[in-house]
Amino acid sequence: MNRNEQLFFTLLRIALWKITEDLPKKIAPGTSSAILRLAEEQTVSGLIIDALIHNDIRMEQQTVFEVFGMLEQIKETSRVVNKELLLFAELMAAKGLDYVVFKGQTAATLYPDPLLRMPGDIDFLVYDYPVAQSIFQSEWGISLPDSFIEKEVAFEHNSVTYELHTQLITFRWRSHQQYWESMMLRPHQSIVLVDGKEVKTLSPNIYAVYVFAHLFFHFIREGIGLRQMCDWAIILDRYKNEIDPSQLADDLNGLGMKKAYRAFGGVLVLYLGLKSFPIALTGNDFKVSERILKDILRYGNFGKPSRKVQQNGWKFKLETMWRTVRNCCKYFRLAPAEIGMIIPKLIMLNVKLIFSK
Repeated sequence: MNRNEQLFFTLLRIALWKITEDLPKKIAPGTSSAILRLAEEQTVSGLIIDALIHNDIRMEQQTVFEVFGMLEQIKETSRVVNKELLLFAELMAAKGLDYVVFKGQTAATLYPDPLLRMPGDIDFLVYDYPVAQSIFQSEWGISLPDSFIEKEVAFEHNSVTYELHTQLITFRWRSHQQYWESMMLRPHQSIVLVDGKEVKTLSPNIYAVYVFAHLFFHFIREGIGLRQMCDWAIILDRYKNEIDPSQLADDLNGLGMKKAYRAFGGVLVLYLGLKSFPIALTGNDFKVSERILKDILRYGNFGKPSRKVQQNGWKFKLETMWRTVRNCCKYFRLAPAEIGMIIPKLIMLNVKLIFSK
């Protein structure tokens, strides 16, 4: 890890946990631009900029103007998405439609300053799709399809993107999917406060499993940013007294993901400064963690910064397939049943897509 990356992670830990670490009083223009570029690639710009400002780290004047502008834009976008989320929650309550919002602004509420987390879409789960379809049509004038091609459907309201899900995640191995569905039969909802108002989200134990499974599959297919790892770390820290470690271990075994959970958990402990991880880690876990971090830094948020092909098409799909196959081979031992099912399905799908063009 070079000096710029070391400083970057120091700033990230300070922002996440509001702790004190040794920092330089001044950084050179080349250093500040490298750190800000890395923060953007990993979608943690708000956290890094805030840490730079509040620790009085001197930068060149032009950089100072730029980071203040960027920070205010991130905060304002977060306020807009929060406002829209509360409109959504009020609509669901008024119509009596049960739902769960996950990731995004519900995870942001757990951060020391919720406005600093880079905002994104509003992801939510509904249990009665036909009723949801009717509500969005009558109340917001939004037409949703009668059936799903993918596992979610996206739409916009007030310039904010929503993703409606009827299931949270799909496992490739049948017994793992059955186990996940049995988990969802347990009480799996809790409440967070967004600007002082209640929004339904996932319960601590379910969240601790889901947020990792989601980032793991994205990591294998295309890459992830540190924002996803920060969300996971924050969830584990804020809910540490509510998460049942024994139940968590049982669930990870039932999903075939315990080894992967430990290896990625090493990144949270070694580099993000998480003090309490719910499962014991070994020296071998930490060795794999180093490789994982290198790939996170290499690929960036959902692999976008490192792509050679930016536009969707057969070349884009081929690049995605190659990256996924390479990651499947590299990290096969972490979740062999799941990864073993990804490769043949991915190859068949992409061959069909390429030759259909």
